[in-house]
Amino acid sequence: WEKEQPENFSCAVQHYTAKDGISIHHSPPGEILLLTRNRLLSAYHGVTDETSLLHALNKLPKPFSIVFVSRGEGFHKEKSRQVHGEEKLQAELIKRFGEAKIVLHQAGTLQEQIELYQQATVVVAPHGAALANILWMQPGTAVVEFPAQYYHRRYTNYMHLSAVVGVRYYTVPDIKMEIHTTKTEDQLHYVLGEQTIDDIVDTVALALEEQ
Repeated sequence: WEKEQPENFSCAVQHYTAKDGISIHHSPPGEILLLTRNRLLSAYHGVTDETSLLHALNKLPKPFSIVFVSRGEGFHKEKSRQVHGEEKLQAELIKRFGEAKIVLHQAGTLQEQIELYQQATVVVAPHGAALANILWMQPGTAVVEFPAQYYHRRYTNYMHLSAVVGVRYYTVPDIKMEIHTTKTEDQLHYVLGEQTIDDIVDTVALALEEQ
């Protein structure tokens, strides 16, 4: 891995590049993830050393929200792994935990995503790049991932990322997926039935109970 010195916050996200063509589906070493996290959070909190960053993180309010990551709109519209039935899942989450606790994540600036995930006590999400925001979550919080049927044995990058930053990782196996053929590719989409929705909500409840 090659490190470049960022000149400002907006370019800091790009200061690690793989020199050997490593696949994006493989997880970087934990020390690289932590260094990336600390550099970006230092820029976000306006501090320059590890002690000051630790002080800033210790002053964060206690996480309170349940963040649901939507792939139906915004930057995920018409992409693979859409969640068919996510409106019903959102409704069940609100019914179980209260509307005030449920936050929908569709898109946002890096700064907005850091703020959102630092406030999250549980993140509920389909497999996808938005889960890179686990980097910003506070230790002891939790993520509930929907694994992709054809991915969950190969792509454990978010389980690895969770372990590196001290976030508890949960998954809901055997979520049904369907193939939708487009002009350019076959896309896999999640299909949430009533039992699957119940399983997801119960997993969120378990994650809250074990905090």
